[in-house]
Amino acid sequence: VSLDRLHEASVLWCLRERFFRGKPYTRTGDDIVVAVNPFKWLPQLYDAQTRERYGEKQEEAHAYAISNRAFRGVLDGRDQSIL
Repeated sequence: VSLDRLHEASVLWCLRERFFRGKPYTRTGDDIVVAVNPFKWLPQLYDAQTRERYGEKQEEAHAYAISNRAFRGVLDGRDQSIL
């Protein structure tokens, strides 16, 4: 889901669409990922195969992708924060 305009209604619509597709993570820029509680366990999001895939450079939003990017930033000497 891609947004042409960034305002509250479009952001909420995008989060809702991804939620119903079983994708609780949404990227809102290069360095920001919004996570929505899916209220159920989604094992395909956290298996070993997924972890390995996000060890490489990935464009799709995921907790593994943002943590990998932050870790690489620390290795490069850049300050990082994850909320």
